[in-house]
Amino acid sequence: MVGHKDDPHPEEGPLGPRRRKHGSDASGSRSSTTVQHSMMTRTITKTVTFTRPFALSALEGAQPAGTYAVETDEELIPSLSFAAYRRIATWFRLPARREGTELSAGLSEVVAVDPVELERALERDAARAEAVPDPAPS
Repeated sequence: MVGHKDDPHPEEGPLGPRRRKHGSDASGSRSSTTVQHSMMTRTITKTVTFTRPFALSALEGAQPAGTYAVETDEELIPSLSFAAYRRIATWFRLPARREGTELSAGLSEVVAVDPVELERALERDAARAEAVPDPAPS
């Protein structure tokens, strides 16, 4: 599995090293670049929202409720008569923190996560949100 926490080379894909750059340029524009060798790849970005604190095995400790970006890298499957892609990595973007607590503007930490574990965590969060409705305003 690409990017598994026990993988000694989490940045290495099936066709060689993959480098990721994240941050803001002087104009404040956000950028994300994936470099993959020899094969067509694409990155799909979506946002997910947790209504309660959650944990994933690839992340250190519980994370606060909120909206997070998830990036999925896919590669084109060659030799088919139609375009089809396979997932090669799933990345979870966390706001970078300085000194353990203070958010650092313009920076983010990107961690490889298990997409099945992420989906199960989202399902648990949704089930808890349905089971325990927010209290009515007074």
